[in-house]
Amino acid sequence: MTEGEAIQLLFTLLNTPDNEANRVAAAGIVRRLGFLPLAIDQAGAYMTSEGIALGDFLGCYEQSAKDVLESVPNLWEYYGSNASESEQGAASFTAKTVFTTWNLSFTLLKPDTPEGALKATVLYLLAFFNEKMISEELFAVHYSANQPSQQPEWISLFIDEEGSWSSRKFDVVMRTLSQLSLITSLNTDRVDTKYAFISLHPLVRDWINLRQEKDIYNVNFEKFTRILASNLATTFLEDSFSEIDFRMSTDQMRQLTEHMAHWMNVFRLRKSNLRPTFICAEDGPDVANINTAERLIAKFCCYIRQREDAYEISQWLWESCDIISDRHMMRVKFDAGRTQVHCLLGTDAARDESRKLLQYWESVLEADHLRDDMLLESRLLLTISLIRTVHVDDKEECIKICEAELERLPNNEENISLRHRILTKLAYAANLSYRRNLCERIVRIMLDETERGGSNKYRKKIWRSEVWYFTLLSVINYDLEGSDLANLLSLAALEWAEENLGINSIYTKGFNLARATVLLRMGKLDEAETITQACITNGHVNRDINACSQLILGNILWKHGRFEEAYTAYNSGLLQTQHPRMQKPKLLLLESCGQSATAFNLELADAHFTMLLSLIKEVKDWNYMVLVIIKSYGVKESIGTEVNRQDALELLVDGLTLYGIEFDCEHGDTKRTPLREIQNTIRLGELEPSQHLAQDEAVRKALMVKYRGSYVYGVALLLLLAVHLLKDMDVNAAEHAFRLARYAFDNATKLDEGEIVWITEYVFRYTELRYAIDKNKGKVRDILYQAQIDIPKKIPRIVEDYADWWELRTTPLLDIIENPAQRVKRKFSKAKKRIHGCLPT
Repeated sequence: MTEGEAIQLLFTLLNTPDNEANRVAAAGIVRRLGFLPLAIDQAGAYMTSEGIALGDFLGCYEQSAKDVLESVPNLWEYYGSNASESEQGAASFTAKTVFTTWNLSFTLLKPDTPEGALKATVLYLLAFFNEKMISEELFAVHYSANQPSQQPEWISLFIDEEGSWSSRKFDVVMRTLSQLSLITSLNTDRVDTKYAFISLHPLVRDWINLRQEKDIYNVNFEKFTRILASNLATTFLEDSFSEIDFRMSTDQMRQLTEHMAHWMNVFRLRKSNLRPTFICAEDGPDVANINTAERLIAKFCCYIRQREDAYEISQWLWESCDIISDRHMMRVKFDAGRTQVHCLLGTDAARDESRKLLQYWESVLEADHLRDDMLLESRLLLTISLIRTVHVDDKEECIKICEAELERLPNNEENISLRHRILTKLAYAANLSYRRNLCERIVRIMLDETERGGSNKYRKKIWRSEVWYFTLLSVINYDLEGSDLANLLSLAALEWAEENLGINSIYTKGFNLARATVLLRMGKLDEAETITQACITNGHVNRDINACSQLILGNILWKHGRFEEAYTAYNSGLLQTQHPRMQKPKLLLLESCGQSATAFNLELADAHFTMLLSLIKEVKDWNYMVLVIIKSYGVKESIGTEVNRQDALELLVDGLTLYGIEFDCEHGDTKRTPLREIQNTIRLGELEPSQHLAQDEAVRKALMVKYRGSYVYGVALLLLLAVHLLKDMDVNAAEHAFRLARYAFDNATKLDEGEIVWITEYVFRYTELRYAIDKNKGKVRDILYQAQIDIPKKIPRIVEDYADWWELRTTPLLDIIENPAQRVKRKFSKAKKRIHGCLPT
């Protein structure tokens, strides 16, 4: 029966008007019932007798499926003869329901015989899976994963005389079920695949589950749990410090994800009556190797980013473990706590939960080798949770923990792998707290130590995913040793990942994207795009990888000059970040959307930056805020409407409240909530000369707050404010802001060359605008003269390294203050130097 015919049948049974809303509801019902006419008729009878509206039926069905499927249709004459007869000899007739037919088929399996009972068990197990595509491989893997003494009795149906898995015997059992209409399709052709596939009708699945008694159902659910766990265990990769991976194909992952959803539905309903399912010997010599099926399932759910499910399972495991009476359960509880933290990573809750876990285990563990290992794991889990928040203070705490661990750990060959992993966390935290020098120094230490041990061959032996990945990204971002090292390191990392994790691993895809980034930096855009597009095309259930793929693709397209395509890629990545845990990638992709849109649609760019600023305020990432304010200010200024210019001014005033300074001026009289506590309020343009020094010093001290590892952002905001006020012809206020910025800049220390160049550009820009208003060459001359004295002191190699920049920025000012003869002389001297530079020495 087609969907349209099924809907029409239901409308006829219920005498329901044919409109769009009813069609949508009816379509959901007939799909759930598998377009089976008798089932639709029974559903109609049930809705009529119980007075249930069309839109409410599916909710009722999931709660009361048995009542629905045993409802007797009142419009169909669908009868069958009863096997018994009445005392009067007349045949007894009973109205058939869907259950009647399948119950008859079930009796033909002869479930009272030993072989029939095993077939019935297989049928019960099939009903736990997603009904659309059940692979023979699930059962074959389950068999191969267990020792002979651990094999369930029912699996003997599929084993040959030599004790090997037999696809032929599997087909025989499944054909029997198919002939009895208990499975709806059986693909035994095995075209392009080694294993057969089975499908069930959704109502057959419901019927099988409903006919099982509660105790039998729980026993069979445990068997189903073991099947899933066996398939996960054969692909599961994990080391001591929480790197998780499953070495399986994308198709395998998708199939298991669908089956896992059905497992989760049953688990939620039955968990109060369940106990953890151990999948290794509890009396084994190593407590650290104790495992449960539910732990593996939770890890897989976390891996595929079904974090709410993973957290619920892990919480149940934690509560199910009594570590006082059972030492083996201690490890199960420990791993359950770790998984809960992993489900929360990227949030403040993960940090708080990992702290509680560390305190808990410190209080309950007895002093022995196992305690030391578990506490080390707990401390390193805390470092991971600290790294993944948006708070810089957390990074400083992480640095202290890592430094303490390194002090405890002997610096020898035996511990070098662990040491490098702790160093990686330390470097990661240093990078996120804008301590570039510390991060770079640590990365160089790891590179030097492994270079002495045998270069990439040695790295493949001792490094794990996180070490490879972070070291590679640091080499790329800091341009360590040029592009040659990044090129060789990215190839080695990719080889290591493919060999150890497989080509379908999440980590391997991450290394492919890192390789694409290296090629992008090398200018090999077509190669980079090919790799990135392959990652996107192959697809993955991991939202982080999908978002990262789109981000890198956008970067490549941006470099190509294909700005609108870049925006589309960034926006696609943004759609992958709609989860509280993905705040950081969401902010980055919003910024990238805004940046790319500046090339073709300023209003669109403004919308993205506005949204980005709003989100940053929510998470209070002030380091990010100062950068985005400057970018957003530029967009609003470029749009140039009165409203946008007013918004731009208020952005600058907002930004300066990060330094505890509130600026008051005629153009910004809207009262706004400061981002930080205000220490200084300054009314621009209203100050006696005798008060200058005191205020200059107060502002300079306020601007000594580091954002993004630098003191320069506050000065930049002040200079932009001065430029803005000058454009508004508020000269007194502009001069006031400019003087404060100049004083802070002139007295600043520890600015790097790039920061000095950046601020000097703003100073020159203001000077040009100021001259356009008052034509005062003396002020231009003073600024230029001071710069010619100060800049070479701050940048000793300015002639060698910044000659072109210096010439470009000073020429407009020189053109203002020089007379015609001086300008001719300067240009002649410049031409002479160029000619001289072309002559052979």
